[in-house]
Amino acid sequence: EKMLVASNANYDDEELSKAEIIKALDSLAKLKREQERIVEYLTKRINKKPIDVFVSSDSVTIEIYDNAIHDKDSVSIIFNNRIVVDKQELKVNKPIRFKLKVDKNKKFNEMIMVAENLGAEPPNTAVMFVTEKNGRRQQIMLSTDMLHNEVVYFIRIGKE
Repeated sequence: EKMLVASNANYDDEELSKAEIIKALDSLAKLKREQERIVEYLTKRINKKPIDVFVSSDSVTIEIYDNAIHDKDSVSIIFNNRIVVDKQELKVNKPIRFKLKVDKNKKFNEMIMVAENLGAEPPNTAVMFVTEKNGRRQQIMLSTDMLHNEVVYFIRIGKE
């Protein structure tokens, strides 16, 4: 009888690892689709000259608002080759908010804002607030259209 229990346990383990493999393959497929989308964004559009943003924090909080008129612009944001904001609408009073890790070992940490559509009033203009851990805040104007991506380089300086 003990043998039976043991073989059941093994069987469950196998099932579990199958599920894990399927999950892993699934997330790989998702990653591949994401990478294809990124390649598409970067090959079909022109990256504008980067805006350098110097920060001393190892992470920053980003808030992006629609600048001026809320006209249903939506954007995606790529940070160090990962999509961190996926087709979100820019709003005047409620920001798209996310955190970014700023790696000091990289010459720059690259954020790319891509227009998903242009809303009623092209181009997509946005205002971005960058808040560091010490509370220091910077404001940067961003502008994208269907041909150009806005590029921001976050550069770690000093130490915190």
